[in-house]
Amino acid sequence: MIITNDPQRIAWQRYIYAQGITDASLKTSLLARFDNGEVGLRTGLLAHWKLNETAGTRYDSHGSYNLTDIGSVGYATGKIGNAATFNETNQTLERVEAAFNSAWGDFSVSLWFKEDDQVGYQVIFGSYLGSAGLNIAVSGAGLDVNDMSIAGLHLDSGLSTGVWYHLCVSRLSGVNTLYVDGVASGTSEQDIGLVGKVALGNAGNNYLWYGGAIDSTSIWSRGLTSAEVGLLYNSGSGLDYANIL
Repeated sequence: MIITNDPQRIAWQRYIYAQGITDASLKTSLLARFDNGEVGLRTGLLAHWKLNETAGTRYDSHGSYNLTDIGSVGYATGKIGNAATFNETNQTLERVEAAFNSAWGDFSVSLWFKEDDQVGYQVIFGSYLGSAGLNIAVSGAGLDVNDMSIAGLHLDSGLSTGVWYHLCVSRLSGVNTLYVDGVASGTSEQDIGLVGKVALGNAGNNYLWYGGAIDSTSIWSRGLTSAEVGLLYNSGSGLDYANIL
């Protein structure tokens, strides 16, 4: 046990305990990150959308990359506050932004989702601007992460309708990892990434619409570690932006 008067380390300890994190190995890992001078969760964070709004523009809590509402996206009670709801027909939230271009380098996407049905192939999060970069889609009771090709990451089963799931895709040193509820569910080395546009509720090209809810969505210009993904999942409670440090 390290005893310290370092106010920053003390603040980090208080933050960990304030989240109700009880897993001893995760707490040790998070404290080790601080002691090793490793980055915090806001390092490399490009945008965080709470999606608390009931209509119209959805605002970026971290920066100025607000999302445009197309098709009158709805709202409902979410995982953390409100969530945006999509009708699987013509509703999306999107932003074209040069900063959202990972050039096949490291990046991460984190969000919560709850699907209405498991009919067809529905893209929760897409990045398409003249060419495909990234699809995160529900497919039946599973998930797909790819560049609109058949290659990529696949979770074949296990999802249910009406249930909130935390999803994170992290590309770190050329390896893509899909996490569901804090657990790594597969890896690939396919070239995927952000290509200058993000869309919630379809593939980014008015195609493969999603039906369900999306909440608390973030993107980073770096790959998140498994410990960081575990912190975002927070034993199923998630983290509000104020607690992403």
